[in-house]
Amino acid sequence: MTLNIGTPYIPPKVAPTLDGLLWGAARLEFPECEDATEHIPLQRTEGVFHGSHMMCDPLFPERTVTFFQSINNEREEDAIHESWLDTRLYKGADVDVSKLRNGDSGRGTFSVKMDSYTPFGRGRFWKAGFFGCGDMSRVESLLRILPGIGRKAARGYGAIADVDVDPVERDCSLMREGKPMRPIPEKLWSSLGGTPLPLRMARAEMRAGHPDDHEVLCVTPGGGRLSW
Repeated sequence: MTLNIGTPYIPPKVAPTLDGLLWGAARLEFPECEDATEHIPLQRTEGVFHGSHMMCDPLFPERTVTFFQSINNEREEDAIHESWLDTRLYKGADVDVSKLRNGDSGRGTFSVKMDSYTPFGRGRFWKAGFFGCGDMSRVESLLRILPGIGRKAARGYGAIADVDVDPVERDCSLMREGKPMRPIPEKLWSSLGGTPLPLRMARAEMRAGHPDDHEVLCVTPGGGRLSW
């Protein structure tokens, strides 16, 4: 399956998996659901969803952009004045607009945190591929709910312009040409007939909660992402 990306993409620290994207989409469709994994329409083997890491063409940095992340209100009595809010940028969030306009990160009670990211432009990154096995019609409909992929998707980066699903002859979501296509626990990797590979802590199963709480020793794709 291919996601056509319509705006610059800011990669996260860990390359996304298909089940990770579907978990986010399911949370949007069923906001009251405590465990969105029940709505991920992919097959599972020993708890691991049949959804690969993201595959993409080689990426090249374009430019660095800076985001004003948040404002820290240290005391309840230090109310933030309405004149400081710029809803055009932050849709009702508490932001010191004067510091935004001056480009000052600020210190003290009303401090604005700045983070810089390097997006990959539309001309260099325009599609992301995944292998998956399951109800692919439902997978497609869920992915169309997502505004985008990567960091700052809510601000228009990594926008999903279209979703294409192409059937393949065999399931390549876990292993392809003897290589892992996603984090796979050592025991499962051996049962799949995989050759011994270096292990590292990674999140193999999509569960609710902090990712670090569910990390186990896994074989993982080499590098941060997979080539197409």
